[in-house]
Amino acid sequence: MPGLPLRRPASQLVDRLVLFAPIARRPPRRYEKPPAAPAWRVVTVEDQWVRFVEDVPPHEQPVLSRAHFEEWGERYLDSDPESRGRDPVGVKIPTGPFTDILHAWHGDLAYDPALVRAPVAIIRGEWDGLIPDEDARWLFDAFAASPIKRDVKINRART
Repeated sequence: MPGLPLRRPASQLVDRLVLFAPIARRPPRRYEKPPAAPAWRVVTVEDQWVRFVEDVPPHEQPVLSRAHFEEWGERYLDSDPESRGRDPVGVKIPTGPFTDILHAWHGDLAYDPALVRAPVAIIRGEWDGLIPDEDARWLFDAFAASPIKRDVKINRART
């Protein structure tokens, strides 16, 4: 019918895929199941500071100054209208992404990279502990059907 969009196969719905700090599958550890997690957790401003600096090598400057972080922290708390009414003060976030990481690190990645037929870019930071070089190499190779692949590691960065 005129005016109706043509249905495209699922393999053609994605023109290109850019993964920012992706998680890779790791081999299962002794058939362990990932631990269960609650649906939500509260993350304080100090929790976020630790997250920002934990992967920075000890001899390097932080990637974000404490002064800029304090301003960012206020905006972070503003993102949850109930954040300042909690004890401790913090933002309620879903644990789904954390659970996905645990599952991937127990051998169960949420998708199959081999099915991706679009160009792929993996963007990651040099100091990102969640996607080290070995994981990035596995993920890069797992996108076997992708016609173009790039692994971009940003120097002196955490993603």
